[in-house]
Formats: sequence, C-alpha cells, structure tokens
Amino acid sequence: MHPASLALPAAASAPRQRFLDRLYKTHWAELTRYLRSRHGAGPPEPEDVAQAAFAQLAALERPEALDNPRAFLYRTAHNLFIDQRRRLSTQQRHAAEAESQKSSDAGYELPIERVLIGREECRIIEAAISRMPAKRRQCFLLHRLHGLSYAEIARRMGMSGPGVFKAVEKALAECERALEEAHGHGS
Repeated sequence: MHPASLALPAAASAPRQRFLDRLYKTHWAELTRYLRSRHGAGPPEPEDVAQAAFAQLAALERPEALDNPRAFLYRTAHNLFIDQRRRLSTQQRHAAEAESQKSSDAGYELPIERVLIGREECRIIEAAISRMPAKRRQCFLLHRLHGLSYAEIARRMGMSGPGVFKAVEKALAECERALEEAHGHGS
C-alpha cells in the first residue's frame, strides 16, 4: 500500500494532504501489525482492511478536526475487519448450504416401488373423487386443492360453514375408505 493511494482530488488543500500523508507514514505499519496480531493473516488481509480504514478517514470532510485520528483508524479498522469476516462467514455458510442441498438433491431418488404405489394411490383417490356427489366433490377440491377456507367455500357455494365442513370430512372419509379397500383392509 502506498500513501499516494490516499491522494485527494486536486481541489483538496495541501495541508490536508500533508496531514493524511503524515498519518499514513506514522500509523500504517503499526495498524497492519495490530490487525495481524489481533485477527490473523486473513481473510480479509490486514493490509486491505488498514487501507480501507485510511480511505474512510480521508473521506471525512475534516479529518484534521478529529481529536484522536489514530483511535479513529484503529476503531474503524477493527469494525471493518469484523464486518468483512462476518460477510465472508455468511457467504461461506450459504455456499455450504447450497452445496449440501445440491448433493442431497442429487442423491435423492425414490425407489421405483414407491413411485408406482404413489401413482396407484393417486388413481384410486381420483376415482373416489369422481364418484362423489357434485357438491361434496366441489367442496373437497376447493378446500384441499385450491386451499380455500370453509367460510370462503360456503360463501361461494351458498352453503353454511358447518355444511362445507361436513362435506369435506365425508369426502376425506371416502378417499381413505377407497385406499383401504384397494389395499385389502376394507371393513
């Protein structure tokens, strides 16, 4: 890192630039040693964090007005280091979760028997639904397939809430009975 990287726009005053250069020369090595001893070699790199702290100081409207510019640099560098570590940790955690999800998705396959049983059960339930009286079937489908509340179904169909509830309960019982009969557990 070089103090020239803290150069200010041409409109900046020469005394201000001298002030920043002096701070840089006085505190740069000390600050990077502090960061390295306190937080390790990185990531983030102590030199990068120190540079960012000096950049924040240089961005202040009147850095020379600070009571303790060294303390400002140390506190700013410490906070930047913590923020960057936290950000890196979050990124690594998200990457690990994504990788874990990817590997679990890739290794997840249903046994063919389970797929076939599921398809057969779907056919049984579809047949049971098709045999239901129209009003019961409509209540059941609106509730279970479309996620409507009993009150909404009652309003749409001109029924009472308890009437819709009974219709859905009867439809569920018919589906369960059809599955039990198909699997030889009928009464």
